[in-house]
Amino acid sequence: MIISVKGNSYLCFMQLRIIFSFSILSVFLLGCTKEPDDRSPVIEYIFPSEGHRYEQEEIRLTVRISHNKQLKSVRIGLVDFNYIPIIQTVSFNVTASDTLIDFAFFLNDPAAQFKLYVQASDGVNSKNKYLNVSKDASVNRKSGLLFIEDKSDSFVLNRLTGNEGAVKLALINQRITHVCNGGNTGLVYSLTSYPSKIMAHDFGTGAFKWSFEAPMPELKINHMAFHADKLVVAEKSGILRLLHALNGQTLAVNQENMDNEPLMVMSDGEYIYVWQKSRNTQQKTLGLFYQGTLSMFRSIHIDDNLIGMFEEDGYSIITAHYMGNTLMINRLTKVNQLVDPLYEIQLPNLLHIKQISAGKLLLVCTTHLSELDISNGYVTRLVVQQMITDGIVHEGNTYFSSGNNLHHYGNASLTFQGIPTLLTVASYIHD
Repeated sequence: MIISVKGNSYLCFMQLRIIFSFSILSVFLLGCTKEPDDRSPVIEYIFPSEGHRYEQEEIRLTVRISHNKQLKSVRIGLVDFNYIPIIQTVSFNVTASDTLIDFAFFLNDPAAQFKLYVQASDGVNSKNKYLNVSKDASVNRKSGLLFIEDKSDSFVLNRLTGNEGAVKLALINQRITHVCNGGNTGLVYSLTSYPSKIMAHDFGTGAFKWSFEAPMPELKINHMAFHADKLVVAEKSGILRLLHALNGQTLAVNQENMDNEPLMVMSDGEYIYVWQKSRNTQQKTLGLFYQGTLSMFRSIHIDDNLIGMFEEDGYSIITAHYMGNTLMINRLTKVNQLVDPLYEIQLPNLLHIKQISAGKLLLVCTTHLSELDISNGYVTRLVVQQMITDGIVHEGNTYFSSGNNLHHYGNASLTFQGIPTLLTVASYIHD
């Protein structure tokens, strides 16, 4: 009986305890219930901007999409002003809360006005964002010769206008160490010494577009390279940076390569090639990084003095090395990353090596300019002249600088106060 009473009392106590615990848990759960999250993804057009005019069949856009939780899908398309699709919409499955998408459509219409369309969804909430743009393929674009006039205390960005003279585009009060042709962007990029700055100017008008200053701690950019609408920046600190070439916005950053100092960069759209030196061992390697993310693919030991990298075709690149008076030309195959030696050429006093076309290189020496045919190794002498400082071949014409003179081989020469240097071919819109 006592045992029976004790048992019943214990059961009653347990029932009360369970009921009481359940009540507390219910209150706790009710107090922690979240309000429905109705926030939508954030869509930012990196490129283009409102009202942009495309000049080619390629309609390229770069968008950054961010959210407070994981995204599910992104749709990109082109619609007319009645919001009717004019090209098939493209869908992406996304498994991140922050993503950058770089995509291109191809539109055959020579002239059109339309809207870019981006939709982002997390599976519950979605956001649409439109941008008014147009296309005009009738724009008259020309290529011209870009050069820098070195006046010691200042540097002038010039565009050659034929045998009659040059158009001064911009005055820069800092030493320019490198220039880049921005292709169909119509921009040219100048890199200054220290503290380093990249400045973008319109090659047709000279209008300043944007700048990027080298950040702390080094304040130094060693090299840059252009491809399509991207500018690769190699900072002395080892940081690699991908900028949008039309507005300078940062698209990607790699801070995991700071044990190396990048010396030269080149991009072919698929990979970024970085010739770099180890800070610890001084060993030099060629690093291959994926263009979109800047993450490393692999590294190849190349200790010879590299003076140029050139895109040959979709399968290989050409590397040029100069040791003593010997020029070595190699081919790097992208599929297997094997380096095949092609030619060794005895070439004293080599200053620069530039690409004329996919199969030909220009060799700039102090006493002559020569053309190297990569297919057979033949070297053809183009110009013989003393005290050459730079040169380039453009549309079948050979230009070179010597002293204060810029020579158009077989034609007239122009004389400047400063020294013409950093000869580059670029494009611009011609009215």
